[in-house]
Amino acid sequence: EMSFRSTTYADRWSARGFRVKVSENRIDFVYDPVQVERAGRDRTEKFATYGDWADDIEKRTPHYREIFPLGYDLDDVKRTFQKKLGHTLLALRKTRVKDGKTQFWFEAAYLMKDVKTEMIAPLLEDGSMALEFDAQTSHNHGTKFRIKRSRAPLLFNEFRLVE
Repeated sequence: EMSFRSTTYADRWSARGFRVKVSENRIDFVYDPVQVERAGRDRTEKFATYGDWADDIEKRTPHYREIFPLGYDLDDVKRTFQKKLGHTLLALRKTRVKDGKTQFWFEAAYLMKDVKTEMIAPLLEDGSMALEFDAQTSHNHGTKFRIKRSRAPLLFNEFRLVE
């Protein structure tokens, strides 16, 4: 595919049949063709339906069954979270366009420190956090984790409003 984008959760299957599975020491991205919402409209518009997409990938080499599950070592993920997010500032803002120019109004900022790495698996499992892919042939944005804003305080030992 020229592009692969997916926001995938552990508590439900995506329309394309993907899901995150969390085990004791792994986070896996799995595919099950039985879970594809075959009648669903393909939002990429490359295919009419997800069923058409699923039929097309059945013909591909290598087959998805040979590729999936893709996985991550949970300890590696924990180390990366601690390294990249150990001391982070979250700024919330509103946006408006005035006279053709985009303006930003910053509402609040939160200091987030000391990741509670033991919360990564539970937040994935309950659907509070997702695994996100944004890979394109011309530019790969890589793998990301997306957390619901209301659940972010659960991921840090310190989560406080900066005044």
